[in-house]
Amino acid sequence: MSIYSSNLISAQLSTTTLQVKPNKLKLGQILSGKVIEIYPDQRAMIQLGEQKVVAQLKTGLKLNKNYWFQVQTNDQLLHLKVLFEKSDRQSLEQQASSLLKQLHLPLTKENLIFVQKVVQTQITFIPESLRQALELNANNKNVSMPYLLEMMANQLPITSSIYKSLTSAKTNSLRQQLQQVYQQLKASEYLVKDKQLVLTRVESMLNKSNNNWSIKNIIYLINQQIDQKETVLLQTLKQTGILAEHYDINQTKEIKNQLQSMMVRHGESYIGEKLGTVFSKQLGLTDQQISQFKKLMQVMIKLEENPSAQIRTQQQLQAFIEKHHLRTKISMFLSEVERETFHNWKQDSNWKNIESIVQKIKNLADQQLSQQIENKVVELLSSTKNNTLSLKDQFLLQLKHFLNFSGILDEYQLLKDDATNSKQNYSLKQLLLQTVHTSTVGQQDIEQLVHTINGLQITSVQEEGAFIQTSIQLPSFLESKHDIFIDMESKKNESNQIDPDYCHIVFFISLEKIGDTCIDMSVINRKINLSVYNHHPEIIPFIDSLKPMLQNGLAGKEYQLLSVQFKQMTERIEQQIMKKKDHTVTKVGVDIRI
Repeated sequence: MSIYSSNLISAQLSTTTLQVKPNKLKLGQILSGKVIEIYPDQRAMIQLGEQKVVAQLKTGLKLNKNYWFQVQTNDQLLHLKVLFEKSDRQSLEQQASSLLKQLHLPLTKENLIFVQKVVQTQITFIPESLRQALELNANNKNVSMPYLLEMMANQLPITSSIYKSLTSAKTNSLRQQLQQVYQQLKASEYLVKDKQLVLTRVESMLNKSNNNWSIKNIIYLINQQIDQKETVLLQTLKQTGILAEHYDINQTKEIKNQLQSMMVRHGESYIGEKLGTVFSKQLGLTDQQISQFKKLMQVMIKLEENPSAQIRTQQQLQAFIEKHHLRTKISMFLSEVERETFHNWKQDSNWKNIESIVQKIKNLADQQLSQQIENKVVELLSSTKNNTLSLKDQFLLQLKHFLNFSGILDEYQLLKDDATNSKQNYSLKQLLLQTVHTSTVGQQDIEQLVHTINGLQITSVQEEGAFIQTSIQLPSFLESKHDIFIDMESKKNESNQIDPDYCHIVFFISLEKIGDTCIDMSVINRKINLSVYNHHPEIIPFIDSLKPMLQNGLAGKEYQLLSVQFKQMTERIEQQIMKKKDHTVTKVGVDIRI
């Protein structure tokens, strides 16, 4: 049994209870609740799913009785309409029948079975969504009920397109689909628009470029974008030190000649190595944080001329470094003597303790790339076979490349009104859609791959109140022949993102020698406990031998490794670790008028 079986996730819908958040309820939604306490002044405690809320009553309700409600309004007060009492004596079939009658929906055998599942899983739904789900279920014998229930539970649009995308992402191997499309396009003699660019994108996703193809790919990408006069590419080549500042976007011939001359002088891998060096020096800062870092270092350079500002500016820089956990990262780019100087400055913020290394830290700050420039570096670097990068940087490169160039962020970029960046990035999904409209080569497989990418986008982020969960699927890493799955969950940080200080991360990977492996990582206040699940206890000595390297690597990111444990993989554990954790937040004091 594989831990990648999507049926394990889907099957849990039969036993998982949906958590209901009052502030997430929408007009027209239907849900069930139980009156568990009655207070004076027509107030009562009502259980909605796994959550208890205080309600102000306008309709007489009975203690310990269940009711079906429909949301009327959800402004400052949540108004609920009582549809009917949910008797304890009623079977699931009778409850389903009552709901179908109340909503004036056909009382067929298929509808009864489906609505019983809705009742059993306590899904909050809008009548129109239920009607659409019933129609989709009735009109297509191949429709899977668990996926329809998942769509309703996550409040996704109930359409055949969304259903195809969801099922395609959960039932097909991303890597296998990419390989099928790649082989068909490469073997085709028919004219396919942007064929080489599509092949380059897919090769990068599969991490399969050999050295000769790597050089051809990066030259092809650069020349194509120079011909299209892409300003982001020119900025990237300048900022990474590959091109001098005086070149203009209209000097296409001169730029190509200069790049060719550099490769003759320094070797064909020169551009890839130069990009890799800059990529490895990125500190993981946002554009705003990079701007702040550069400004602080510009002030620091001039401090010798302005002693009165020395203490204040050094304190600001110390605070910035501590807040963004940069101390160990910066130390990695300093010599042993410089690291000692940097450490002394932490203990004593004296100008003399940092004066000698200020310029080096400023150079590091100046090498930090904006998100747009880094994306271009990722695009170019991913098309090469760069073996000079560390394993950590290779993984980070592939992760960033997939997120930015697969197409799962296309709509997000449009929402940010970043159409220019989206156009310049040429995502795989955009290229595949162009190919479908301009060629019949591999059309069915290409459409299936587009559905899968859309499905990965739909399921990539789940938010419930203060919590956020992210799921990422990668088609490969290094020589792996299987997809890699990464699940991350945490409370939202101040930026409404995964909190790297307090989170839970699970990696699912199938390795050629040791098979299915799960790495479960719990992070609490940057302290890490790690468990490795596998069928083969013989790997324990190997895991023990890697502990020091892992400890040092995490320390470089200012994390502390507390423990690494091997745990025997069993079928029961496989199902447990695939189960998505639901966070329950009890909130008392919400006013609800019924």
